[in-house]
Amino acid sequence: MKKILLPYIILMILWLPAMIYSQSIVTTKHNLSVQGPGDLKSSSETEICLFCHTPHSSRPLTPLWNRNDQGVIYTLYSSSTLQALPGQPDGTSILCLSCHDGTIALGSVISRSSVRAFQEGVTTMPAGLSNLNTNLKNDHPISFLYTSSLALADGQLRPPSAIIPPVSLEKGKVQCTSCHNPHKNMISLFWSQPLKIPICVIAVINGNIGRQAVTVLRQKPGMTRLLIHGPTPRHLTPR
Repeated sequence: MKKILLPYIILMILWLPAMIYSQSIVTTKHNLSVQGPGDLKSSSETEICLFCHTPHSSRPLTPLWNRNDQGVIYTLYSSSTLQALPGQPDGTSILCLSCHDGTIALGSVISRSSVRAFQEGVTTMPAGLSNLNTNLKNDHPISFLYTSSLALADGQLRPPSAIIPPVSLEKGKVQCTSCHNPHKNMISLFWSQPLKIPICVIAVINGNIGRQAVTVLRQKPGMTRLLIHGPTPRHLTPR
């Protein structure tokens, strides 16, 4: 049996890196230019990076951000079993929300004097899974410090030093980009890893708990809810 599987394992090892590095924002739905492959795209703008970045006169945020501050207060995720302390979105998460909360026109960028028009009269992010709005109560908590004391209190999480790629922390915090790569969409939802395995199982959940700790509660194309079992069932991941 091992001899039969070996060629497939070797092929997977060789194929995955090539797939990862061949991905480009050009071929994803985040290409909002007129040439973009998704349903949401500009009527005439040909620049791809412009909808998020600008080389000049950007906001004083990494990475050369080309969108204005939303200036809104978000309703945050909460739970009786949540040990983390989510704050108002910051870091890369607030950047993602500048499109995905539906409060600012997709074509509103700092480097242009007028809003870039979108096809079919679209202005802000249309209603649906991609529009999280300002109520984040049913979305995975973000913008919280992931510390050793949090992992210890939780009992099912790896300490920060043991978190493995593709998950990463941003200045010690869990952000949208901890699990999503906005420039590559290898499977769906811009997951940072190309395998159809919940990313939290691979990188974050303590290995002693095992994959039996995760139960798929509901799954649709592009939507998965997971229940992580512990002393009390808890922790719903994003819609």
